[in-house]
Amino acid sequence: MAEMLHSVVHRPPGGLQTVTKRVESLVGTDWIHHKVTKSRIPDKVFQPSPEDHEKYGGDPPRPHKLHVVARIKSTIRRPCWEKDVIQMLGLEKAHTPRVHKNILQ
Repeated sequence: MAEMLHSVVHRPPGGLQTVTKRVESLVGTDWIHHKVTKSRIPDKVFQPSPEDHEKYGGDPPRPHKLHVVARIKSTIRRPCWEKDVIQMLGLEKAHTPRVHKNILQ
């Protein structure tokens, strides 16, 4: 017991410095891997295009009142906000068409 106490009391100062250096390196955020997920859906999908109106027989000043929507791809490995939108629209089950109102707000 006396030997253990002696080794603790008479520690070399270099050992204490290495411990404090290690603690300082852990305090910084350099060792944390920051991963930010982006949506993989391109922005052009959300922009209206006149070609679509001509293709499907729509009229841009008077858009259709209803849309038929179906989910094709799985929501696995998608961000939580996209999963929330899928659940809000009622598209949990794939390939099941849902009718949604086109209400401008």
